[in-house]
Amino acid sequence: IEYPRGTFNTKMASFLTDLMRLCAERGIYLILSPFDTYRYNEDFTRTVYSTANGGPISNINQFFESTEVLQMCKDRMSWVINTVQASAYSDAVLGYEVVNEWDSWEWTRVRDDANEDAKIRTAFIGLLAAHVRSLDMNRLLLCPVTAIDPRGALAASMLSTDTFDALLPHLYLPGNREPWNNPESFKGRAVVRE
Repeated sequence: IEYPRGTFNTKMASFLTDLMRLCAERGIYLILSPFDTYRYNEDFTRTVYSTANGGPISNINQFFESTEVLQMCKDRMSWVINTVQASAYSDAVLGYEVVNEWDSWEWTRVRDDANEDAKIRTAFIGLLAAHVRSLDMNRLLLCPVTAIDPRGALAASMLSTDTFDALLPHLYLPGNREPWNNPESFKGRAVVRE
């Protein structure tokens, strides 16, 4: 979607517009998530945030502490929202996710103290969410998280706020995280029980 920093891919805009058209024709609604954090840790030097590519940070653990990264995230969401709003098929978009799995320590660790870490992350996400809301009040603002049992500052940012319209928990439980270790003969049943 963006490479190098600040240069957004026109082919991605065309792809998104085509996708919205196809979804509108079929009655499908999209949730847009323009941050695929799954590989940010392992492939950090390939991201636009890395100093190796003109980005502002030299380590992925600086992600939520950098005001420049926050601005880059705002710029990315602005580009996505502008692309959606410029389309005749914008009604196919149900909502936007902020940074995917922003609460996960698997791709970045800001602080060793979990509550201090959560405060830094939630401040960043709150500012990004406010930006998204200011640009598009007609679509849902969704919070994609991984915490099974959020506590402290993390719980407050997810459960005691009106920042988001809905939480989209990505629950990685034993039955679906490692299905090969699931002792049930019918694999789908274990997730429901958990």
